[in-house]
Order: sequence, then structure tokens, then C-alpha cells
Amino acid sequence: MVAGEHGPLFFSFQTANVEWHWHYRGLPPESRIMEGTLRSDPGYPAFRSWTAGCHGTNHFFTAILRAVNIPVDYRIAAGHATPFFMNEGVYLSHGDDPYSAFSRETSLFPAGELLIDEAQWEAWFGPSVPVEERTNNVGRRVLELAIQYLPTYLLRKRCSDLDAGRGREESEVFQIFQRVYTLAQLDEANLWTRMDGKITDSGGCDAIPGW
Repeated sequence: MVAGEHGPLFFSFQTANVEWHWHYRGLPPESRIMEGTLRSDPGYPAFRSWTAGCHGTNHFFTAILRAVNIPVDYRIAAGHATPFFMNEGVYLSHGDDPYSAFSRETSLFPAGELLIDEAQWEAWFGPSVPVEERTNNVGRRVLELAIQYLPTYLLRKRCSDLDAGRGREESEVFQIFQRVYTLAQLDEANLWTRMDGKITDSGGCDAIPGW
């Protein structure tokens, strides 16, 4: 869970923030991330496995995977952490990818599909890529997988669009993808037809979990 959803202090490693989340003055101990902690600020008490966002997740991977001899480097792209698994030569397109709304369905696709190779990382985040494009590519891999696998979160968005009578250009679905895909590209991927087919096969919107 990202420590960054409910106000600017959540994004920081200020003393108050780290004490609220991990009850510890310093970088969060891995044991407290894994076991979960109760955020003690009375304005938003919540028990979560707080990771401190993409940067904290990168550091968590570095520390926890060291125990099984898997080195992880800390790489930055457009201000975000993109963990680099050095021995394997692969990256995450964003440290937040493993707990994205599109990747939380653990049975939907193998976790290894979240990874991108060096050539893809360079194509999305290399020094020759314009800054705005690099920024838009942060977390792009989960968007690719969402188009391929149609996760429940995406189907809920489609149901919301259908319920509100929104066309494709105004849809919540398009808002999700528009930073990296045009409407024509999504049409070419047959996205709406495939979503509607999966919703129908599931028994309609009323049968989609969380709808």
C-alpha cells in the first residue's frame, strides 16, 4: 500500500510521517512492512502493509531479496523508482506495479509478466526519450497487461461507463489509457468488444466483483 494517498505528508520521509506509518524514526523496517502497521494519525487510522510508494518498494525489494542472493538496483525514471533486477537484466516499469489495481488479481497472469527487459526500459525511459514521454511511460507495463488480460478493475470501469451512458472518448476506460494510447489504438486492440464479451460471459455487470 502506498504511503501517499491522503495528503502531501504521505509522500515524504519526514519524522511525523514515518512515525505515523511504521512507528520508527528512519527508513521503514522490512518486518513492519511485511507484518503491516496501524497508521496512528487520528485523521486516517488504517492498518496496511505500507511501502512508502515506488521508492520505498524499490528499497524493500533491495533489502528483502538480498536474503536470497537476488541483487536489486535503485533506478529512477521521471522521478519514479523502477527497480532493476541486475542478474536477470529486467526492470519494473514502476515500483508500484506489483500492487496496481490492474495487477492485484494474482491468478490473472504470472507475476513475471510485469517485468520488462533492458531494451524496453531504454525505449521508455532512456536519455533520448522526451521527459513528457518518460513520465507517461511510468507504469506502462500494467496498462499493456490490462489490455491483454482485462482485469476486474477495468471491467468495473467499463460497467460504470455503460451505466452513465458515456461514449468511448469520454469514458473512464479511455482516461486510464490515454496517456500512452490513442482511441484508435484501443479500437485496434478491440478493447471495448473484448471487455463487453468478458462482462457478458461473467453474467453481466451485476456479477462483476465490486460493481
